[in-house]
Amino acid sequence: MASFFNTETSSGLWRSIVVYVGGAWLLIEITEFLVEQYGFSRQIIDISGVLIIAGLISLVLNKLINIKGQRIINYAWEMVLHSLIFIISLVLVYQIASNSDALRYNAAPQENSIAVFTFDNFSSNDDNRFFAAGITEAIRVNLGQITQMKVISRNSIEKFEKLELTTPEIASKLGVKYVLDGSIQQIANKIRINIQLLSADKDVQLWSESYDRSFNDILQIQTD
Repeated sequence: MASFFNTETSSGLWRSIVVYVGGAWLLIEITEFLVEQYGFSRQIIDISGVLIIAGLISLVLNKLINIKGQRIINYAWEMVLHSLIFIISLVLVYQIASNSDALRYNAAPQENSIAVFTFDNFSSNDDNRFFAAGITEAIRVNLGQITQMKVISRNSIEKFEKLELTTPEIASKLGVKYVLDGSIQQIANKIRINIQLLSADKDVQLWSESYDRSFNDILQIQTD
């Protein structure tokens, strides 16, 4: 064993590890892309990592047990070791899954919870989409200052806004009771901001308001 890392077996082991790690990296990249693109839980990446590490340990163990085609332990002990790796992996996967509410399709909504969707830009000027995003973020910040209010983050909402889902479906995934959305429209030097509050589960309008302001003072509009 002292000269193991100078043998042909060692070279084969390292080649296998390199190929395995390369494939694992590609799998993680694909999984992360799907998570970002379709709004899946990031716990899927953690679970993939656990399974990949377990597979790597099994690969190395199998190579070490069968040195130059000769088994250094009997088959029964090899099965025990692989079974232990499998059981530990299952326990870790269960722990990750059980600690993640995000893996559930329907999260129970909190009473004081809200998701603020990015406001639509109904202006001919496409640059106003940045203004709409700023208005939306200002509302999130202001709502977030209410101690008892749960406000969903921009990153979480944007993942679902890319999908063709109804308001109740998105709200169900985010676990919120209310949804706030709106639009902006610029006409000459005036800006109109339309806002509506919806009951998330029924998609029913609870409140709405329109604000007409001068476009000259953008920061004041966001403060209002």
